[in-house]
Order: sequence, then structure tokens, then C-alpha cells
Amino acid sequence: MRRRRHETAHDALKAKLRTVLSHPKHGIATQLTPLISVFDHVPNPASAMQWLHRRSGGAQLLHELAQRAHHETLSHELLDNCRQNYALHRLRDLFVHAEILPERDELGTAPALVDT
Repeated sequence: MRRRRHETAHDALKAKLRTVLSHPKHGIATQLTPLISVFDHVPNPASAMQWLHRRSGGAQLLHELAQRAHHETLSHELLDNCRQNYALHRLRDLFVHAEILPERDELGTAPALVDT
């Protein structure tokens, strides 16, 4: 996606993010609006833009979660039921940073491997 001449890198990033987050009929789910502010302040908008364009990145997962966010509350439990991969872990970190999800002890939530 090329930027318009007068458009800053942050403006282009915000436009792409709105495209990823938007539902055709419902717009952006209220619970995801803090992400826009977070992306406004990324130090390297070009890197974030690459992440949003990469097929293996979290953009597809973010889009799927954005669609679900209109009828489901985003939660750690919801993310726990998704396929666990790097993109999901990065999105979880992003949601915590944006205060969409509360912090949690990821090691404390792992199931015990050995019964004592």
C-alpha cells in the first residue's frame, strides 16, 4: 500500500489498521478502539505496516478477532481457544499493552505437566 504524497507514515498505518479492524456493517468494535491510539505512537510505523500486510503476520488473526469482537468479549480465555502461535502471542501482548485485556501470569496459567 503506497502512501499519498501528503500522508504521513502514521496516517497510512492508521488507515490500514481501520481496514483490518472494521466490520462492513458495524465498523470498529468499541473494545478495539484503544488499538488505534497504540498504533498512533509506534516508533517505526513502516515496520507495523509490514506486519499488517504480511500473510503470516497477525493481521488476519486480528481481523478475525475484530469481527468476533462485535458479539463476543475479547478475553484471555477466548485467545486460549485459538490456535497458539507467534502471531497470537504478539496480539495478546498488544491487547494487554492497549489495556483491552488485563495482564496475567502466562506461566501460572499453564497446565501442570506432572502430578505431585
